[in-house]
Amino acid sequence: MLRGPVSPLPPRLRAALAAATPAIAPVIIALSALSLLVVSLSELGSHFLRSPLARDPAQFQFIAWAISRGSVDYRDLRDMNAPLSHAIHWLFMHLGGLDEGRFRRLELGLLVAAVGVAGWFLPRLARSVALRLVASLGVVAVVVAEYLRTFPWHLSQRDGMALWFVLPATALGAYALDDAPAAWRRRALLSAGALIGLATTLKPFFGLMGVPLMVGVLVVLPRDQRLRAALHLLLGGLAGTLPALLFTLLLGSLPDYLHEGFVNGPLFYKGIYDRPLRDILQDPMEPFHWLRAGVASTVLGLALLGLGALPRRDLPLLLAPAVAVAIVLIQHKGFAYHVHLATGVTLLLWVHLLSRRSSALLRGCSPRWRWASPGRRWRSGPRACFGAARCCCPSAWSTSASPTATSPRCPPAPRSASPTTSPASCAWAPRGCARTPRPTRGSTSTATTCRSCCTPAVGPPPRR
Repeated sequence: MLRGPVSPLPPRLRAALAAATPAIAPVIIALSALSLLVVSLSELGSHFLRSPLARDPAQFQFIAWAISRGSVDYRDLRDMNAPLSHAIHWLFMHLGGLDEGRFRRLELGLLVAAVGVAGWFLPRLARSVALRLVASLGVVAVVVAEYLRTFPWHLSQRDGMALWFVLPATALGAYALDDAPAAWRRRALLSAGALIGLATTLKPFFGLMGVPLMVGVLVVLPRDQRLRAALHLLLGGLAGTLPALLFTLLLGSLPDYLHEGFVNGPLFYKGIYDRPLRDILQDPMEPFHWLRAGVASTVLGLALLGLGALPRRDLPLLLAPAVAVAIVLIQHKGFAYHVHLATGVTLLLWVHLLSRRSSALLRGCSPRWRWASPGRRWRSGPRACFGAARCCCPSAWSTSASPTATSPRCPPAPRSASPTTSPASCAWAPRGCARTPRPTRGSTSTATTCRSCCTPAVGPPPRR
């Protein structure tokens, strides 16, 4: 009598599918992301490129045009917004951005480049160029698709431009907390701080996005490295404010900006378009559901972090959605374009978790199998992927977990005092073992043993 389900697939095909499973996930992610990006650009991109600038972007466009004709910013042109938005429109105008279609193309190109950089520097993907490409493509596809779905009146706003700086800064901050060399960590923190500084001169509220990075530095890094890393982050932030400051000194009036931005601005906006916080969070219209998704992602991520399912180096990525939601609530306005930042950092977190899972699948396979051709993977079957587990864990593929005299005990896994009994937890085992299956004496199980070359393995460093 049969004691279990019988697969309709032939054994050889089942073995080939099991061997190809770790590589299927990145391919599916890449194809899905590419399809989503193509559909988004073809269906929504043309509408985006034809739509005129409205509201704040149109105002900044006029200010840039007036500055190019000799007007002094903040003295002849009274505005309460931070200077980087004027500088971006002024720069785009010199690149042909006086035409609104060209302006939209420049904006979309910068968004794709910045989001791609953010996906490239997601932590723990540095050892696999293929996974870094997949992550970059995935982040670009979902962020661009969600951005283009927004009504054109809410596009080209400062909150959309903030994605150019905040997403790469968040990814670089998490990358700096990984097991990176000291020089790479210093460069990553300086770059992340500079990007947050640039975002702050776009809208001062965006400076709060540096809080997740600072918390990660002070919590994750060893005590003797925290102060130096925090100083690198702060120095980078100060350096990031210099371009907007230089633009204001050369083409504007800094005292007038300080008076308009920090004295007249708060008085003007006080009580205008104010909405209760509950109404903003519970707004059923799009895209306010991303606020609830961001809060839920942070809460669930911190819970998984506390349970040990996620490493501490992911802390900046986990905290970023909640901070972005807090920025929306602090402004008390609840405009739809305020949600762009929360949407971007939430999607970045989701793609990171998906890429991390795909990376974990591939790490369980030997490098020779990982880069082999599909035909060679088909012929080798699952042994090439789980060979180490089969060699050093006799009970992994057997029906009996009790070792015998001829079936040596598996070396304990890191932080474990018991023999390893599952192939997934044996991925750390040495690759140089001889994989010779032998039936155990006095047993009908399919347990395997190792030759004398199978020495006890040393586990990986503790996970942060």
